[in-house]
Amino acid sequence: MAELIEKLGIDWRLLIAQIVNFSILAFILTKLLYRPLLKMLDERRASARATVEGAEELANAKRELSAETETERLRARKEADGILAEARKRADILRAEAVAQLEQELIALKNKTAAELENERARAMGQIKNDIAALALSAAEKVLEREVKDKDSMRLAQEAVEIMRAK
Repeated sequence: MAELIEKLGIDWRLLIAQIVNFSILAFILTKLLYRPLLKMLDERRASARATVEGAEELANAKRELSAETETERLRARKEADGILAEARKRADILRAEAVAQLEQELIALKNKTAAELENERARAMGQIKNDIAALALSAAEKVLEREVKDKDSMRLAQEAVEIMRAK
């Protein structure tokens, strides 16, 4: 085998020196480059994992917040509907009270107007009766063609008024 090694042109001393050099280089690269590189990769992996976990936590928090927001929105909607229903109920009550008050005022106004009309009718009837009595007296004077004295005139007017009242 030594012959084969010599035929290939391999020198034992150079081979041992290269093995020692390679071992020293491998040791230096392991200590200075490989381990720091692995450490940096582990740190990046941990950082990426923490970022992903943080994103998942944020997504969960967002879902929870959305659920809470939806619940709060529904609660607020129910509360608003309740307030609107109460306001409508109060408005209906106020409207009914206003209508009742207006009806009472209209009835009072109607009664007052009816009383005024009745008074006016009675006054007009009295005036008409007096006018009719005067016309009747005047007609009677012309028919009888005599002069009627004041006493007779008053008595005839009174009789005409009493006859009109009786009717």
